[in-house]
Amino acid sequence: MQVFRADNNSSNWKRLRCLKTNLLLITTITSVVLGVILGMLTGRLEPTQDTVSLIGVPGDLLMRMFKMLLLPLVTASMVTGVANLNKSGGKLGIMALVYYICATIIATVLVIGLAVSMQSGEVTKADPSPDRVFDKPFPVTTDAILVLLRNIVPENIMQASFQHSKTSFTKNIAEPVNTSETSLSQTNHSSNNFKYGGYIWPKSINYQDGMNVIGILMFFAVFGVMLNRMGESGRAMLDFYNILNEITMNMTKLVMWYNPIGIFFIIMNKILEVPDLEAAAKSLTMYMVTGLLGLAIHALIVLPTIYFTLTRRNPFRVSLGMMESLLTGLGTSSSAAALPVTLRCCEEKLKFNKTICRFVLPIGATINMDGLAIIQAVTPILLAQMNQRMLAFADLVANRLGS
Repeated sequence: MQVFRADNNSSNWKRLRCLKTNLLLITTITSVVLGVILGMLTGRLEPTQDTVSLIGVPGDLLMRMFKMLLLPLVTASMVTGVANLNKSGGKLGIMALVYYICATIIATVLVIGLAVSMQSGEVTKADPSPDRVFDKPFPVTTDAILVLLRNIVPENIMQASFQHSKTSFTKNIAEPVNTSETSLSQTNHSSNNFKYGGYIWPKSINYQDGMNVIGILMFFAVFGVMLNRMGESGRAMLDFYNILNEITMNMTKLVMWYNPIGIFFIIMNKILEVPDLEAAAKSLTMYMVTGLLGLAIHALIVLPTIYFTLTRRNPFRVSLGMMESLLTGLGTSSSAAALPVTLRCCEEKLKFNKTICRFVLPIGATINMDGLAIIQAVTPILLAQMNQRMLAFADLVANRLGS
């Protein structure tokens, strides 16, 4: 009898310990489900715009907390990660870059094949409009590449903390051109001017609000390499960044306990912002099915297969350990906002090498956006199908390079 009671107490203790360990994950999943349900129910009451805005305030506070922590976390993680790498660090960087490129290409090719085969846009046969004119010219592939290069090398590292370079066009009303000229294509008028829609649009490079994450990563990656080469003479500076990283991670732990509340209101607010959820779901059914199917195949088949092939370990153990990060990314729609959670899950739950995590994850959150690649690939195909146009292989390649 005493043995039975001891076994029973031991079993209850294990359940309580498991519940305590996964309490944050359970509350996060619950908040996602409740956010969807209450968002749909509240939408039937037709709340005013002011009410919807107030509902979104707690979620906005969560996003602000993550963005507040992003700069010190990215800089400290990158410097400590690079500075602690051994001579194989260059090999690790090349392997990570190759993986990011290959994963993005696989995701893009996968969803293009799905979109073309499923004919996602045929459900809404929009009237073809070959003479449609957009509001302004759009940057071409060369512009996108040049902007990327400018952001990689920011002219002011302090400015990169809150602004990034962007190509923009301004309508020059004082110099209208013949409107009989083509309006669909943008024709180069000079090195910095475009003729489009009956006007000349001067092209300029200016700054927009938003952290230049890739520029900051590049600067502090080089900073970490130099610190690594200094050896013992740079130990004081390395200790500073190690302490900064620990402080930031502890602050992230505090924010994580607010995470379920913030995600609940973010999801509820996003559902309420859609004027007619049922009509939107019906009109975009195939678009959503194609995108979600592509994401599911990539996340549940492609990536686990790559992981198992390279490590011979169970990939779904990693997925379960990353669940908090996945749900945070789902709620915030931002890999940068989910980065603090991702680092915490990898280092504390999965017990991965901290040096590798701090080097690979900040870079991956910036350049390895497979989900964004899937959406950017399926959207133009959908629009082309809705307008009853066929995209050639060259058009699909140009679209991906331009995005």
